[in-house]
Amino acid sequence: MSNPLLTFQYRVPFDQIRAGEVEPAIDELLAQAQASLGRIIQVEGERTYANTMQPFDTFTRQLEYAMNVVRHWRAWRRRRNAGSFTPRCS
Repeated sequence: MSNPLLTFQYRVPFDQIRAGEVEPAIDELLAQAQASLGRIIQVEGERTYANTMQPFDTFTRQLEYAMNVVRHWRAWRRRRNAGSFTPRCS
């Protein structure tokens, strides 16, 4: 099974995420983001929106998605493990 944190999914498969997949996925996404930043830095010639700002705006998108999923996944696991108790306000 592929790591669900490495792809955007409209319906987040919280039940498919495993604790052992979180750190490797974040490491991989950090490496991808660093590589993208390196490509932006190495652009030669005139800086334009297309060769600088557009890639800059998107190079961490997958990492941000994965981190948000992990935050929600951790909360989901806590609730699931709490049994039937559901706070009236959360």
